[in-house]
Amino acid sequence: MNERMQSIVDFLRERPMISVRGIEQAVGLPNATIKKVSDKVMTLSSKHYDKIPMMEGLLFDYGFDGDKSYKELDDINTGTQDGKMLFAALVRLTTQTYTDKTPYEVLEMLVEDVEKTKD
Repeated sequence: MNERMQSIVDFLRERPMISVRGIEQAVGLPNATIKKVSDKVMTLSSKHYDKIPMMEGLLFDYGFDGDKSYKELDDINTGTQDGKMLFAALVRLTTQTYTDKTPYEVLEMLVEDVEKTKD
């Protein structure tokens, strides 16, 4: 099982009051997919991997922090404020240098960047 999906499954096992079906409906997974993956009856289809960041985003409100190691840009959940900030930081850090700025000044710039990209 994918490490990120395993983190979700473990989190849900520890919190039986969270509606797994509600999570599936919210992200567009077929009924009982998470249970089947959890019970190792099936693996998560690659066509559903894009649902993992959405599940993480939904569970964030319940205290989920998941696996903080990012290996791909797609791993960043830009549905959360932290994800937006991280993505904005990556854009800035890969396009400009800030040796003349304090960390607080850079953080202020990032906040402004995120505000500009709001829907």
